[in-house]
Amino acid sequence: MHTFKFHWGYGIGLFFTAFVVFILTAVFTSTKENIHLVTENYYAEELAYQERIDEINNTSQLKGEVGIKMQEKKVELSFPVTNTDLEGEIHFFRPSDAALDKKFDLALNEEGKQLISTEKMTSGYYRVKITWQMEGKDFYKESPVYLP
Repeated sequence: MHTFKFHWGYGIGLFFTAFVVFILTAVFTSTKENIHLVTENYYAEELAYQERIDEINNTSQLKGEVGIKMQEKKVELSFPVTNTDLEGEIHFFRPSDAALDKKFDLALNEEGKQLISTEKMTSGYYRVKITWQMEGKDFYKESPVYLP
C-alpha cells in the first residue's frame, strides 16, 4: 500500500490554483455588474465646471437663499426674488438610476414659490438641481432631498 506524503511543492501548486480560481471568479462576477458613470455626459459636464462655479457664485450673491423644503408629497421651492419671469429648469437627479430622473420647468407664483408634487416619483435619494436665468446672468442651486 502506498501512502501519500505531502510535499511543500504540492502546497504551492494548490495555493496558486486556488488563487487563479479566485481571480477568475472575481473577474467573471464583476463583468456581470452594470457599472456606468453617474451621468452620461460626464466629460462635457466636467469641461463646463468653471461655468457652474460662476453660476453658484451668482446664486450666493442673491439677497436671500433659495429654499428647498419637503412637505407632504410635495417639494416647495422658494426664491428670494420678486421677479417671477424667470426661465429655468428643476432637475430631480437620481444618482442610482437615471431612469427615475424628473425635470420640471421653473414657474414661480407671485410669492416666488413653486410646489412640485412627488406623488408619482419613486421614494429615495435625489439631488435637486435648479438652473435659471435672470437679468442676463445664469444661476445654479443644488441640494439633496430624500423622498419618503
